Amino acid sequence: MLQAQGFHVLVSRVGDGPLNTCTVNAVRPGRKASQNLPIRAGVRTQPIAAPTVYVDLMCKR
Repeated sequence: MLQAQGFHVLVSRVGDGPLNTCTVNAVRPGRKASQNLPIRAGVRTQPIAAPTVYVDLMCKR
């Protein structure tokens, strides 16, 4: 669902249980990436990628 909303999702998984046994412990925002682009009147900052979120999973057997 987060990917469908335009986020880049990074998953951190603790435990070795199957994915259907996992619970979400946290969803945390990542840093915003940007780059400086030269323009005639100066420098403009623009996002270079989708915003990142970190999803922490606990997966028990």
